[in-house]
Amino acid sequence: MMTATLLLLTVIFYFIVSGILREMETIQKNRMLEMQQSQYIKQQNYIQTTATERHNFRQTIRTLESLAEAKDYEAVMNIIKQETRFRESPA
Repeated sequence: MMTATLLLLTVIFYFIVSGILREMETIQKNRMLEMQQSQYIKQQNYIQTTATERHNFRQTIRTLESLAEAKDYEAVMNIIKQETRFRESPA
Protein backbone atom coordinates (compact mmCIF):
# COMPACT_ATOMS: atom_id res chain seq x y z
CA MET A 1 0.00 0.00 0.00
CA MET A 2 2.81 2.39 0.89
CA THR A 3 4.52 1.69 -2.43
CA ALA A 4 1.32 2.37 -4.38
CA THR A 5 0.80 5.67 -2.53
CA LEU A 6 4.41 6.67 -3.12
CA LEU A 7 4.09 5.76 -6.79
CA LEU A 8 0.86 7.76 -7.09
CA LEU A 9 2.45 10.80 -5.43
CA THR A 10 5.46 10.51 -7.75
CA VAL A 11 3.21 10.40 -10.81
CA ILE A 12 1.18 13.39 -9.58
CA PHE A 13 4.40 15.29 -8.85
CA TYR A 14 5.69 14.43 -12.33
CA PHE A 15 2.55 15.79 -14.01
CA ILE A 16 2.61 18.95 -11.91
CA VAL A 17 6.28 19.63 -12.70
CA SER A 18 5.71 18.82 -16.39
CA GLY A 19 2.83 21.29 -16.50
CA ILE A 20 4.90 23.99 -14.82
CA LEU A 21 7.80 23.41 -17.24
CA ARG A 22 5.47 23.60 -20.25
CA GLU A 23 3.99 26.83 -18.92
CA MET A 24 7.46 28.32 -18.39
CA GLU A 25 8.48 27.33 -21.94
CA THR A 26 5.33 28.97 -23.30
CA ILE A 27 6.02 32.16 -21.33
CA GLN A 28 9.61 32.21 -22.59
CA LYS A 29 8.51 31.68 -26.21
CA ASN A 30 5.93 34.46 -25.88
CA ARG A 31 8.58 36.85 -24.52
CA MET A 32 10.86 35.97 -27.43
CA LEU A 33 8.04 36.58 -29.92
CA GLU A 34 7.25 39.94 -28.28
CA MET A 35 10.90 40.98 -28.57
CA GLN A 36 11.01 39.86 -32.21
CA GLN A 37 7.82 41.77 -32.95
CA SER A 38 9.21 44.90 -31.32
CA GLN A 39 12.45 44.60 -33.28
CA TYR A 40 10.51 44.03 -36.51
CA ILE A 41 8.42 47.16 -35.94
CA LYS A 42 11.55 49.22 -35.23
CA GLN A 43 13.17 47.88 -38.38
CA GLN A 44 10.07 48.66 -40.47
CA ASN A 45 10.03 52.21 -39.08
CA TYR A 46 13.72 52.62 -39.89
CA ILE A 47 13.19 51.36 -43.45
CA GLN A 48 10.26 53.75 -43.94
CA THR A 49 12.19 56.70 -42.50
CA THR A 50 15.25 56.09 -44.64
CA ALA A 51 13.09 55.63 -47.74
CA THR A 52 11.47 59.00 -47.08
CA GLU A 53 14.88 60.60 -46.49
CA ARG A 54 16.24 59.15 -49.74
CA HIS A 55 13.19 60.42 -51.63
CA ASN A 56 13.53 63.90 -50.15
CA PHE A 57 17.24 63.97 -50.90
CA ARG A 58 16.70 62.98 -54.54
CA GLN A 59 14.01 65.64 -54.93
CA THR A 60 16.29 68.29 -53.42
CA ILE A 61 19.09 67.31 -55.79
CA ARG A 62 16.71 67.51 -58.76
CA THR A 63 15.54 70.93 -57.63
CA LEU A 64 19.13 72.12 -57.21
CA GLU A 65 19.99 70.78 -60.66
CA SER A 66 17.05 72.62 -62.25
CA LEU A 67 17.94 75.86 -60.47
CA ALA A 68 21.61 75.54 -61.44
CA GLU A 69 20.65 74.94 -65.08
CA ALA A 70 18.52 78.09 -64.90
CA LYS A 71 21.53 79.87 -63.35
CA ASP A 72 19.44 80.82 -60.31
CA TYR A 73 22.39 80.53 -57.94
CA GLU A 74 20.75 82.58 -55.22
CA ALA A 75 17.91 80.03 -54.98
CA VAL A 76 20.50 77.22 -54.98
CA MET A 77 22.31 78.84 -52.06
CA ASN A 78 19.04 79.43 -50.19
CA ILE A 79 18.12 75.76 -50.48
CA ILE A 80 21.61 74.69 -49.39
CA LYS A 81 21.44 77.01 -46.36
CA GLN A 82 17.94 75.81 -45.50
CA GLU A 83 18.97 72.13 -45.76
CA THR A 84 22.13 72.75 -43.75
CA ARG A 85 20.13 74.43 -40.96
CA PHE A 86 17.60 71.57 -41.03
CA ARG A 87 20.33 68.91 -40.80
CA GLU A 88 22.14 70.71 -37.98
CA SER A 89 19.03 71.30 -35.87
CA PRO A 90 18.48 68.87 -32.97
CA ALA A 91 16.23 65.97 -33.85
